[in-house]
Amino acid sequence: MAFTAVIGIAFNVPYAQLQLLGTKYIVELGSYFTIPGIWVVVIVYVLVMIFLFLGGMISLAITNTIQGAIMLIAMLSMGILIPVILFGSHANMFAKLAEVSPAHLVFLELKEFTQYNGIYQQL
Repeated sequence: MAFTAVIGIAFNVPYAQLQLLGTKYIVELGSYFTIPGIWVVVIVYVLVMIFLFLGGMISLAITNTIQGAIMLIAMLSMGILIPVILFGSHANMFAKLAEVSPAHLVFLELKEFTQYNGIYQQL
């Protein structure tokens, strides 16, 4: 039980901090820095605490699941749609990349690297 609490704190505190800072940056930029960042963080923190108080931790789990699903759908659809919209197909995108910068199509030439203790170092 204590291990679960420690893991929960270790991973949820940085995640919550990133959420607060991300919201702060978005609101600051969206308001052209007319809204002070500290007020954004305080307001979002209070809103999250009210949300957790009214809905409990299950509400947080549900919203995180929905957010993760939206992010996954967005990443997959953008990975499929952007090349199709800009280049017509994925094959055309890679053909254009081969014309412009063929070096970007080479992952890694292992003969130029050596593995030492799980870390690759260039020779």
